[in-house]
Amino acid sequence: MSSLSPRPLLAAGLLAVSAPLWAGAETVLGVSNAQRCFEGALAGQSSLGTIELCSKALELENLSEKDRAATFTNRGILYGQSGRAERALGDFSRALELSPGLIHALINRGNLFVRLKRFTEAMADYDQALFYSEGRNALVYFNRSLAQEQLGRKKAAREDLLKAVQLEPENIRFREALAAFK
Repeated sequence: MSSLSPRPLLAAGLLAVSAPLWAGAETVLGVSNAQRCFEGALAGQSSLGTIELCSKALELENLSEKDRAATFTNRGILYGQSGRAERALGDFSRALELSPGLIHALINRGNLFVRLKRFTEAMADYDQALFYSEGRNALVYFNRSLAQEQLGRKKAAREDLLKAVQLEPENIRFREALAAFK
């Protein structure tokens, strides 16, 4: 199977999805539970059945460390979407224990912290995501601007929005957020 790259989604309630990293892993005939978990997270299918596919992948499949981290991230997304914040936080943290620089786990955990109004913790995750992305991830700047604004840091929030637009000038959502910023 070819290597799948992570596919980030926009913030403000939506979560970045982490694809299993198949390079170097054993070839899987048919569709694995880890792949179905990824597809379910990407489609926003946070049903118990989809979450169970992720759990089965983690329990039964011979996943590489990177694939386990991606699967924990995807299950965390599904838990977060279904309102199980503590389970989601646990899965994001487990993903980061396996792969400390996994940007999508950091973004997702940061996004969940924002939804839980835990803005300082969100900032810490976004800052780490920027470190690991070498400051080249527009989505992180956009998400961080939301947390900055909630912390009353208007100037820093605007600077983060500017950086997001500089990195992805074609992104309409980023441009609209900057234009609407007060």
